Amino acid sequence: MVPRHVKNPQLEDLGVNGKKLRIDRRRLGNQQLLVDSGSTDSLMLNGAHEKLVSKLDSILITATGDFKKDVVTFEDQICYKRMRKPQGFTANIPSVNYYFKGGAHLDLPPQNVFEQKLKRDTEWFCFNIAPDQQVNLLGAYQQADFKFIFDIKKNKLQFGPENCAQNS
Repeated sequence: MVPRHVKNPQLEDLGVNGKKLRIDRRRLGNQQLLVDSGSTDSLMLNGAHEKLVSKLDSILITATGDFKKDVVTFEDQICYKRMRKPQGFTANIPSVNYYFKGGAHLDLPPQNVFEQKLKRDTEWFCFNIAPDQQVNLLGAYQQADFKFIFDIKKNKLQFGPENCAQNS
């Protein structure tokens, strides 16, 4: 994938598995997406977060039938419990897409969106984008294996996939 260039990254929409959700702009807010490698997880305005979680529910619970929503086991996280033996990140675990004004988009693979948790023979996938009342923020967990370049003089952000394991 060619690096994308975004000047003042204004979030226009979100998607799941490459399909836009057509979220009302009021739910996304009229603000830039903050990109913060000092914050572990991402934040999303409540209305947009609600629409995104609803779509994830429809894929993981309804469409596949492999998962059950579990909001009790891990505090403050929306988790999906696999109803079969642990299998890791399989094709039925969705990706999340951020679409920006100007046409650029950031396609986050499932490993950048969900944290896999194992206890004995039970597997959960916990959504690592939390709801917030004030800000849309892209944290370090979602930035893993992507290269972000900030050009302060031109007020531009560039990003693209990067195999960070090769750089260590």
